[in-house]
Amino acid sequence: MIGNPRTLTVGVYVNTMDHRKVDTIFMEIEKTEDPQKLQEFFGQLYKDLSVHAEAEEQIVYPAVRSYYTDTQELYNEQAEMKQMLAKIKALNPSSSDFKAQIQQLKAAVQAHVKEEENDMFPQIRRNFSEAQMEQMATQFKAAKSTIQQEMAKMS
Repeated sequence: MIGNPRTLTVGVYVNTMDHRKVDTIFMEIEKTEDPQKLQEFFGQLYKDLSVHAEAEEQIVYPAVRSYYTDTQELYNEQAEMKQMLAKIKALNPSSSDFKAQIQQLKAAVQAHVKEEENDMFPQIRRNFSEAQMEQMATQFKAAKSTIQQEMAKMS
């Protein structure tokens, strides 16, 4: 549950919206057996997770490192997620292993999201002023935009 956006900080709200979008894509993948749709949904999932993770690593994690003691664990989880994405990207969507690998990725992403939302976000709210959080949200969105442009050039 996202809650009322006014009770959440801007940065936490932006990050949480990304989390909900990924949940929706996972649900779409689970509902279909069509290899073409699986490929399309996974392509969106790959892009969204890659961009989100990179922006967090550039903006959010360095900002919270002094307040949040498990920051390295978040970096490690994202590295694992990127490896999982690469492995799935190499699979044929009609392969029997494709959905099994997606389920493993989903479990890893959900655990990561839970840690961020239950542990890291409260630390951000406790240790950052509203202005600092808004600045971080602006930087996060700008980083995502830059990363998306870079990815578009590469594809």
